[in-house]
Amino acid sequence: MTVPRAQNVLISAATTAHLADFESVREERTGASRTYSRSASRSGSAVATRKYEAPEMRAGTVPKATAASDMYSYGVCALLACCDGSGVVFDAETEALRSWDREHAHAKGGPHLPSLLDELLDLDMPPATSAADAVGRRISAREALGRPFLDPAADREQARLETEAVARKQREAEWEEAERRRAWAEAEMERERALRSARLEAAACKAEIEGRERQLESQHRALVQQEVAANSAVEAATRAEAKEEAVRQAAKEEAAKQMAMVAAEKKKLAMEEAKAKAAIDKKKAELQEQQQKIESMASKHTDALWLQLAQGIDTDAAVRAFFDRRQPAISHAGRPRKIKEAIKVVNQARLKAFQHSAGFSLNTTTARQQHWDTLLFHGCPPDAATNIQAEGLLLKYGGKNGSMLGAGLYGAPDPRKSVTYCRGSQLGDFIFVCRFNLSRANHAGPQTHHRNSVFEEFCVPKESHAVVLWMLKLA
Repeated sequence: MTVPRAQNVLISAATTAHLADFESVREERTGASRTYSRSASRSGSAVATRKYEAPEMRAGTVPKATAASDMYSYGVCALLACCDGSGVVFDAETEALRSWDREHAHAKGGPHLPSLLDELLDLDMPPATSAADAVGRRISAREALGRPFLDPAADREQARLETEAVARKQREAEWEEAERRRAWAEAEMERERALRSARLEAAACKAEIEGRERQLESQHRALVQQEVAANSAVEAATRAEAKEEAVRQAAKEEAAKQMAMVAAEKKKLAMEEAKAKAAIDKKKAELQEQQQKIESMASKHTDALWLQLAQGIDTDAAVRAFFDRRQPAISHAGRPRKIKEAIKVVNQARLKAFQHSAGFSLNTTTARQQHWDTLLFHGCPPDAATNIQAEGLLLKYGGKNGSMLGAGLYGAPDPRKSVTYCRGSQLGDFIFVCRFNLSRANHAGPQTHHRNSVFEEFCVPKESHAVVLWMLKLA
């Protein structure tokens, strides 16, 4: 019996494999035991080895070499040839293969070597009990030639299927994002309709109050006119007193009657005024409550939108932890900075104007490769910090601190890069945490041709691709 081994495989100039030196190792049986002897090859350098012998031959359940044992030997040859023996463990006494490292095989032999070895080296099972059992466990030589490890066409087909799977997942993610945006737009339209209805109701209530006030004013003017007329009647009665007592008495009675009517009207008017004032106060309270509801609805909508965009940094503790993680140990990067104070920035107009990409990732490399959203830092001089806090990032101020990537709004994954734009001040350094849409962003970093040799940096061309979430004052 001959045992193929890696040293018996010769590669021609046309990269064709040839087997040679089959007589270098032969099996000899002595009773129940089995030994090996070497016959001198023409080169005189043959070395006996049992590393390539199949487990069923070692166990004696299959005494002779078979096609299945040859495939096991081929698996050991492929393992040692591709991995240079690294990560491969043999028994010190019997030289039997005990284990091999999948990650090392993947790194050395490519992504298809581990799956090929799984179909050739049945180390996790007891030795085969027969030649048929061994054949059932391992693939044949013809099947091995069709595996991606040896067949470039199969390799390309598998790569095509993997690419299609990635594209399909991307399309599904884009569809889900579109559905989420549609649902959000419908909810936004419903909120806008509710706000318009509330405003119309408040305007109608206000018009009713103003009409009631005009009616009361008209009644008050009529009462004043009645009072003037009564006073005129009293004066007329007094003048007629000298002429005739009866006429005077009648006039006095008429005047008293007029005065009584005026008093009754005053009392009635006072009661109506009290009722009208109570109604007006009630309407004003209802209007104030309605306005508070409108303001509350608008505030809740803005808070929900901010929380949606501030994924992973929605609390003071979360933004501080995020700030520390974004300062890895890099040569020439400078000392890590700390946050002295974090101020939440909620600008309703800028939040609503922000345009999402198809996805979001805190990993800036993933976000750049997938054209997704991510979180970046933006530095500025102290005199610009209050403007950015109030108005957001605007293109009319873009490029004042540098325009290496052209006109646009700049952001960096590492806050130490953003601090370089603060220019120092007695007021301290202020930077902002912003959400950036990288779907159309320009990029510079240590691996690009730009002058950035330590930090990465991004530039987006549209104001709707960046929104401020936090203002940080650094210690």
